[in-house]
Amino acid sequence: MGHPPAEPPAVRELEEAVRALQDRIDRIEQELPARTNGSAPTAPALARDALHTKMEQLEEQLLSKILTLQKERQAASTDRSQQQHDIEKELNSLQNRVTELEHGPPGYSPPDAFKVTIPVQNNYMYARMKKSLPELYAFTICMWLKSKALAGLGTPFSYSVPSQANEIVLLEWGTNPLELLINDKVSPAGGGTGGKPLPSSPLLQPSWEMMLLEVPGWGSWEEGARGGGARQEDEEDGEDGSPGAGRTPGSSGNRTEHRALALLAKVAQLPLSLKDKAWHHVCVAWTTRDGKWSAYQDGEQRGAGENLASWHAIKPQGVIILGQEQDTLGGRFDATQAFVGELAQFSVWDHMLAPAEILGLANCTSHLQGNVIQWDDQAVEVFGGASKGGFTACEEGRKA
Repeated sequence: MGHPPAEPPAVRELEEAVRALQDRIDRIEQELPARTNGSAPTAPALARDALHTKMEQLEEQLLSKILTLQKERQAASTDRSQQQHDIEKELNSLQNRVTELEHGPPGYSPPDAFKVTIPVQNNYMYARMKKSLPELYAFTICMWLKSKALAGLGTPFSYSVPSQANEIVLLEWGTNPLELLINDKVSPAGGGTGGKPLPSSPLLQPSWEMMLLEVPGWGSWEEGARGGGARQEDEEDGEDGSPGAGRTPGSSGNRTEHRALALLAKVAQLPLSLKDKAWHHVCVAWTTRDGKWSAYQDGEQRGAGENLASWHAIKPQGVIILGQEQDTLGGRFDATQAFVGELAQFSVWDHMLAPAEILGLANCTSHLQGNVIQWDDQAVEVFGGASKGGFTACEEGRKA
């Protein structure tokens, strides 16, 4: 058992002074009768009174010192208690900080540790990302999802811009397979004749469109059919690199309209299987260069191809909706295309991630954050009865 803490030096000195005074008083009290008896009978009474007065003064001094000592002891005890309390408080604080570093403090959840739940199929439950996309020439979109649908998966996410409702869509509905749509519906070009759909051909796959493009002032432009957007120039490019910028419409030798038969892929069919009511990590990656794309399920590449919206730039300032397909900017949802289940960790990068990076996200060995869109509780709004709940990808996301 340890020794009690030593008192401060000032207290010890005070105790010694009090003991010395007490000894002096005791000696005087013992000597007082002898002094009185040995005094001459003629000794004046005043002398005896003076002696008693000195004794009383000494006793008062002693009492004062004793009271001072008691106060010092109480103060020292209080100081020691306060010091001990402060030390214990600091130790507890350090222990709590270590606990937070090791396990995370009780009740704490990082801003990305949540999921969005859409319990039933309808056209009014959804989540909306507060942030939009910039202009993109490539992307990777990853997310965790758990479908509860009996038929098609629905629409885990859709991105719409003012001129194009289906700028980017991941969709499975009816008996169709899961599809990635990019710039799926062509809007008429302002000031021109726009795209003119030609009759369908049995030579074309369902995910392709035959288009007759009319581009005033440009050389003929082929996409897809020539392996990725080779452009036949009739005019030299200008200094800014734009097609035919070296000449203006109406100038000598300039063709005001050229037509080219172009085979345009707008949809890629993804060989993913996600309707087993289990959590899956899904990524889709795309680049405008030759329209190359790839699809991943649980870190494994399941499909890849090219000529998907080759040389198209993803338009900026649109709306990202989770759980619904947009027929207009931010709205006009169709219940038959709605997602039912849970979604989490929706993230967007402005390039195609490497397969190893996607595998790290899927098996929870990487915490790579999207450099365009990050999954953050403050950046996601829910509507219509959709809700947020706790989610830990490395635990819940890997449950059977």
